[in-house]
Amino acid sequence: MYIMSYKEMNQFESTITSIRNILRVEGITGLSSINHCVALLVSRFLTIEKCKEFNIPLEFAFENFLKNKDGTNCDDQTAISKFYSLDATKDCLYVYLHEKLNFNSFKFGINAPLNFLNIYKKLDDINISSLFDKIDIVGAIYELHLKTGTTGSGMRDLGQYFTNREVIKYMIKLCDPKLKKNGDIESILDPSMGTGGFLSMSIKHLNKKHKNIDWKLNKKRIYGFDVDETVKNMSILNALLECGQIFSETFVKRDTLHDDYKISDNVLIDKVDIILANEPFGLKNIVHKNVCKRIKDLKIEGTKAEPLFLQLMMQSLNIGGRCAVIVPDGVLFNDAKLHKLTRKYLCDKLRLAKVISLEDGLFLNTGVKSSILFFVNDGETEEVEFCKIKLSNGEIVEESVIKVDIEEIEQNDYSLFVNKYNIIEEDKIDGIEYKKLGDICEFLPKSKRAASFGKDNGKYKFFTSSLTIKYCDEADYKNEHIIIGDGGVANINIGSNFSCSDHNYILKSTQENILNRYIYYYLYSNLHIIESGFKGTTMKNVSKSYIQDLQIPIPPLSLQQQIVEALDSIYDTIEGNNKLIQNYEKIKKGIIWSNTLNVEKKKLGDVVENIKTGKNKPSDNKSGSKYPYYGTGGITGYTDEYLVDGNYILTARNGTIGQTIFVNGKSYPSDHMFIIKDTKENIKYIHSVLKYLTNLENYAVGTTIKGISKESLVSVLIPIPLKQTQEHIVKECEYYDNLIETLKKENERLQNNKIIDMVLKSVSNDNQSEEEFINESHSESEEEEPQPKKELTKEIKKVVEEEKPKKIATKRSQSKQTEI
Repeated sequence: MYIMSYKEMNQFESTITSIRNILRVEGITGLSSINHCVALLVSRFLTIEKCKEFNIPLEFAFENFLKNKDGTNCDDQTAISKFYSLDATKDCLYVYLHEKLNFNSFKFGINAPLNFLNIYKKLDDINISSLFDKIDIVGAIYELHLKTGTTGSGMRDLGQYFTNREVIKYMIKLCDPKLKKNGDIESILDPSMGTGGFLSMSIKHLNKKHKNIDWKLNKKRIYGFDVDETVKNMSILNALLECGQIFSETFVKRDTLHDDYKISDNVLIDKVDIILANEPFGLKNIVHKNVCKRIKDLKIEGTKAEPLFLQLMMQSLNIGGRCAVIVPDGVLFNDAKLHKLTRKYLCDKLRLAKVISLEDGLFLNTGVKSSILFFVNDGETEEVEFCKIKLSNGEIVEESVIKVDIEEIEQNDYSLFVNKYNIIEEDKIDGIEYKKLGDICEFLPKSKRAASFGKDNGKYKFFTSSLTIKYCDEADYKNEHIIIGDGGVANINIGSNFSCSDHNYILKSTQENILNRYIYYYLYSNLHIIESGFKGTTMKNVSKSYIQDLQIPIPPLSLQQQIVEALDSIYDTIEGNNKLIQNYEKIKKGIIWSNTLNVEKKKLGDVVENIKTGKNKPSDNKSGSKYPYYGTGGITGYTDEYLVDGNYILTARNGTIGQTIFVNGKSYPSDHMFIIKDTKENIKYIHSVLKYLTNLENYAVGTTIKGISKESLVSVLIPIPLKQTQEHIVKECEYYDNLIETLKKENERLQNNKIIDMVLKSVSNDNQSEEEFINESHSESEEEEPQPKKELTKEIKKVVEEEKPKKIATKRSQSKQTEI
């Protein structure tokens, strides 16, 4: 597979970004901006040869567009009038975009002739023949706009999520559309086509496999539907750019859920060979009696659009037909009757070959976890292969997870949730009794308090189902309990005199010989076993029954007490280290403040020569290993590309405003970060001031997600002391940075302790040795329960001592301190 070079793609993105910036000056954003970019790219596509093919006057060919009839360069007024004219009697390209190319939804909105001329000149930077051969250009433009969120919520409300183009290629390869001996292609359909990515790239796929396909005839065998007129017109252009044919009869505006697959003149497309789709997610106000007849005839009633869409696709395949469709994961495991019976029909009537999990980075602009269903109309399901795919070096890599017989799937209510089958059994330790939490713990009724009850300050801890602890002034629970969050990410706490939100399970041991804190420490040390039970689409949850069924090892009470004592010591040390870290951070802030009193202040823009934003994602989708990729939360992956090198500062421009990072070397900052480089003052000093002395949140605006503009950032006032003072501040801060880094590493080592595992295995070995001794001596005598050996107690103490951090020296010699 050809992977488009970074240089080509970066040039394309840079050109489109430049065009969008000019359009923004004209007040053209969102969907209108997409339409303008597509129309301009079509103009770039219209060479002399293409104009002849579509019977468009040659003066509108790209080679001739900026020229007068005598061959001289035309001025800006002439250029814009050749593209669009208010004079109905005057010929212009806009007319042909509507009449010849069917781009009826495009409304020209550029007013300034010079802006149009500047945009048109930028089109020359795009290698159009190379791009059209390798990527779906309309989809790429759409993607660039979606990345920055400029289309607003309207598109998302319609469920029109953009599909990653590498995922589309993967799905097309699964279905493998073919050319028949008679010259006909297999029929292909997309019931919710958006910009037509599946269909245009299927054309590209067929063109690469077969030469001289007669698209004038075969365009009647490709069908696309969408509820939105604008994106339907884009899909027609997309297919036009691939094969030079206009699909106005088979690409139609239609709500297929209610009106079925009807093309022009209400002709019903009953069966096809290939269905490729990304289902619309989250459609509202569906009434079953109003859906199309084929869906109603199945008599699997419900109001959720996703399984209903799937029902229509399942009935629309020819014998031997193949379908690859992206669905939200809720379709795979939702217990509702509609979902279960739809899955049953799928497995009973067709061969469900694969369920393919998509990693989050492969599905743009939505937090919904999704998977691909690949099924074939050639018999019933006997075995399902569960897979997962990820992007590596620009290519999709598939990994098989597990194959499951249909009998097992039937026993699990036709659930297609892979974790139901890919159960990683915890290796049980011989000689240790295991018990279910539901048998040894009382589960209290859930709290009725909302998460919003928690505040930043208060007398008592307030636990929400997250890693963040809040506070309140009322304690609903006096005694010690274990608190397990039921949503988001796996989390567990223990406490007394606390309150919590309604998204927590509250439990305590009912057994005198099983300690609450032992249960807590075991689960905290093995958090992955709780995490394995989380399922869901947008927000994942873990069920009470899953928690109750968890089995944990139960050593003798005396050993539990020693384990708890040892781990209390370790986590007390971690807590102490964290308090030290907080104090050192305050000391750094004090150093900067005390050394910058009554000094001149300058705007950041006056002391920094280069402030720019990063880019959304590298083309390898963070699948590399060389350079860190920085988001607003720090490093979120690695890539083999880099955007910036040297010494520079990264600070969040939205989301976590105030997050400021100093970087030395190559990296790839996201477009949510400002890059501050080439300062006239000590750059490490500027970083310290921005991080500790300047409250950047005061410059942020917005409601849901606050952001800071470049204009606001450059206006931030920075105190500018003497160079010597700046160096002193940097040196002092670096000293405390080293102490903090040492404490963080110490905490990491302590956090990774293996005390519970070590103790349990020691008990197992002791039990096995004792059993061997008894067997060898043929002893018939009954013995009391063996007590833990003194050596084991010593071993635990030894481990605790080894895990404790060495005392960190914080005293500094006078000779190393500089007074300024």
